[in-house]
Amino acid sequence: MPDEITVSELSERDFLVSEIKKGKAVVLTYLAGILTGFMSGYLEILGMTIISILSGFAVLFILIYFITNRFHGLAKSTIALIILLYIFSWVTFWIVSMNHPFS
Repeated sequence: MPDEITVSELSERDFLVSEIKKGKAVVLTYLAGILTGFMSGYLEILGMTIISILSGFAVLFILIYFITNRFHGLAKSTIALIILLYIFSWVTFWIVSMNHPFS
């Protein structure tokens, strides 16, 4: 007779706390990407392309440090997705800020 599979009980409180941490990290990342994107676009218009790129990556490393220390227990896959979210939102708002209504 095969062994029975036991399913551990889900702690609703722990699940909700971890989801709230993920949500706060995503909102913080998206806001950082928006602000850095507009700042990079402004620097690009001024002719400081290298500084705009370096500032974007500097904010990325600061954001990674802050999120890993502030939100303990995030999975590495979640941190990788947060990094991709920042890069895509940064580049998107960088391009948006260089177009006609903002420049």
